[in-house]
Amino acid sequence: MFLGRHATPEFLAERTDIVLSHQIENPLNYFYLDVCWQGYPLVHNASLCADLGYYYEANQVAQGASHVQEILDAFDAQSTAYRARQRQLIGRYLPDASQLVAVYAGLLDALFRRPAC
Repeated sequence: MFLGRHATPEFLAERTDIVLSHQIENPLNYFYLDVCWQGYPLVHNASLCADLGYYYEANQVAQGASHVQEILDAFDAQSTAYRARQRQLIGRYLPDASQLVAVYAGLLDALFRRPAC
């Protein structure tokens, strides 16, 4: 069922406990970061952020289903640690992440060093 657009924090708080995401050609989406930052368990196949949430490869939906069962069985006991780990991992995408800043600075330097056309 498609519910239209919603503000992520409100939607998560009011409508879900587990987020299931099966994507094709969108291996890094801000939604994944929002979900994990808030501490919700994310079951997904997004290869560019495989270390976030509960990853299953490609179309291995049986593996995804296994993660759902794992979450149902044990997530509550480790939810605080899960959220802390997700935030630590997401740190690499934050605007003050030193490695990210260095990469962007290098790209901008290279751009401005290019000869004018």
